[in-house]
Amino acid sequence: MKPRKIKRRPTYRRRNPYRRRSPIWKTLGAVVACIGIVALGVLAGKWLLNRPQTTPDVSTPSSTTSTDSTASTTNTQTTVTPAPQKSLSGLRAVYLPPSALGDTAAFAQTVTAAKAAGYNGVVLELKDTVGRVYFQAESDTVKKAGSVHATAVSKAQLKALLAVCEEQDMLAVGYLYAFYDRTYRSMDAIIEYYAEGTMTDWLDNAYDKGGKTWLNPYKPGARQYLVGLGKELQEVGFTALIYDGVQFPFQRQLAFFDSSLTNQQKPEIAVLQTFVSEAKTALTGMELSFCCAGESATGSNTAIYGSDNPLKFGGDFLSPMLPQNGTQAMLEKIRFRADELGESAPALLPWLNVNGQNANQIKAMLKAVGDGPVVVYAANGSYDFAALKG
Repeated sequence: MKPRKIKRRPTYRRRNPYRRRSPIWKTLGAVVACIGIVALGVLAGKWLLNRPQTTPDVSTPSSTTSTDSTASTTNTQTTVTPAPQKSLSGLRAVYLPPSALGDTAAFAQTVTAAKAAGYNGVVLELKDTVGRVYFQAESDTVKKAGSVHATAVSKAQLKALLAVCEEQDMLAVGYLYAFYDRTYRSMDAIIEYYAEGTMTDWLDNAYDKGGKTWLNPYKPGARQYLVGLGKELQEVGFTALIYDGVQFPFQRQLAFFDSSLTNQQKPEIAVLQTFVSEAKTALTGMELSFCCAGESATGSNTAIYGSDNPLKFGGDFLSPMLPQNGTQAMLEKIRFRADELGESAPALLPWLNVNGQNANQIKAMLKAVGDGPVVVYAANGSYDFAALKG
């Protein structure tokens, strides 16, 4: 008898006999485990953020650990206020001649007396109207001219004087007379004037009256010589410098300035402005002021400045010499002229000529200037400091 065939129902999908089914409880367990891990992570993070701060061991020194974060920040960020810089803008000084430079002890006494009288600086003359240099300058031009005076102090001595001023918190200001120079006769014609139509040195008076030569502002060599002296003073340690005599001769009869047509066409005030600009460019570490006649700064008698107001030199400071009579009136006129120039006007550092003045007269002059910067000038450097307190 043949075996009976069993009919199977048709199906669209047959189960793989070799594949095992995963029980449903395992899948659910894996999901629950993941949720638990995430929850524990969140709780741990909150605990770390909110955990109590531990007190540091004070027996162990530390520059960064502190129980008070604010105090720590304050201690590590202490602000140190820098000492105020001495400047020409606040200068109240007395002038001292070359004879005051040779004795450091006597110089210190003068500086102490000036400070006690309310002054904060001294102006030291280091080149005079004759052209003599009173410190041991080392430039080739100075050596060639023989301009260094026999009593000139060494640079070491000059540094000692600066140290005295620094100890007393006083500003030491160098002072150089510029183009009014008497040492260059027949030394170096390229920086002199010629007599018109000749190659002979021009003198500012008749030959039989002992006339002298002047440095010629048109000549680059003359300007470089004067700027070079300033550079040497800057290297010694000076931070402020005053140039006087930035001008043409008082009288120029038969004076020939230069053989260059270009220079002849340049206005005279522009030549003086060139010197001021060259000095500012070369002496960037120094404050500079330029002296002038007070009357010229009001706009009168300006021939020696190229028939223009020296307020237009282009310097940051201008030092007009004020008269003994009418001090306040002249200063007000100068300030008025400066206001006309607007932002291009220099700050004023006036000089008071107290030669021959008594205590009351000196006090009146100081009152006219007020609390502004000033240089008190006595040619011999001798002062009644009790009177200067006014």
